[in-house]
This record gives sequence, structure tokens and C-alpha cells, in this order.
Amino acid sequence: MPHQMDHNANSYLSVTFSSASPFQGSPSDLAGMYPGLFYHGRVGELEDVHLYSMPKPNWLQAKGTVLDGLNSTPGVIHVEEQIPKQRIKRGGDEL
Repeated sequence: MPHQMDHNANSYLSVTFSSASPFQGSPSDLAGMYPGLFYHGRVGELEDVHLYSMPKPNWLQAKGTVLDGLNSTPGVIHVEEQIPKQRIKRGGDEL
């Protein structure tokens, strides 16, 4: 079941762990390192990619600290802020 995201209230991060990461067995522990960061679960069927969120007001103040901290955490391979994109339906003549 896809995660229900509210991009108006929260900012979301996907975090990719290495197979040797200490957080691979308990990814919710990573959220405890940053006040206001919440763990949502795996991203789809990907075992090494996990979704986290932080309320927008907190995120605006802590973005740099959180991103720098996560990127330098042992066992974290990649951190990406999830930014919603407007989908555009193609018209028949654009194909």
C-alpha cells in the first residue's frame, strides 16, 4: 500500500541504507536522532530505501542540519528530499 503523503504539511525524505548499515534492522532508530523526524516505512518493495517525514515548519529550520547529518551517518548511502511534481497529460498530437 503506498504511503499517504501530505506535502502541504510535511517534507519527505527517502534514505537508502547500505546492506551493512546498523539501521537496516531498525530504520525507525534513525528518526530518533533528529527531533521531529518520523519514520513511515519502506519505499515500495525496496528493502534498503525508507521514507521519513518532518513537519514543514521544523524542516524549514532544520533542513541543512538534517541533510548534512544523514549524509554523514555511517551506513547511509543516499538521502533525497521528495519533491512533488505536477504531472502533465499528453495530448493526442504530442505523441
